[in-house]
Amino acid sequence: MADSSKSAKGSILGDTFSSKNHETDSWVNCEGYMCRLNSNNNLRRYWFSLWGNQLFCYRSKEDSTHKGMHSLNQIKVQLEKEETINGDIVWPVKLYFPANKARIYYL
Repeated sequence: MADSSKSAKGSILGDTFSSKNHETDSWVNCEGYMCRLNSNNNLRRYWFSLWGNQLFCYRSKEDSTHKGMHSLNQIKVQLEKEETINGDIVWPVKLYFPANKARIYYL
C-alpha cells in the first residue's frame, strides 16, 4: 500500500479503534480500520463497525452502505503472532466460523 495512506507512526491502519459514546449511539460498540490481504498479497484497509454481535464492513469510513456483514454467533477468535507484510507491522486476528471457515483480519 502506498506510503501516503500511513500515519506518522508508520501504521497502515492510522487511528484504528474508538468506542462510540453509548449515550448518543447505543448500537455501535466499537468501530475502526482493519485490513485484509487482497489477491496481490497487499493489505487493503476497510472500515468496520461492531453492532452487538454483528460485524459490518465498509470500503471507507464515509460509506453509508456496508459491503458485507458477519454474524459473530458461534465463532472462535484466535490472535496470531505479529507479522510484517510489505513493510507494515500487523497483528492478525483469525475468525473461525461454523463449518471451520476462517477469515483473517489484520490490526
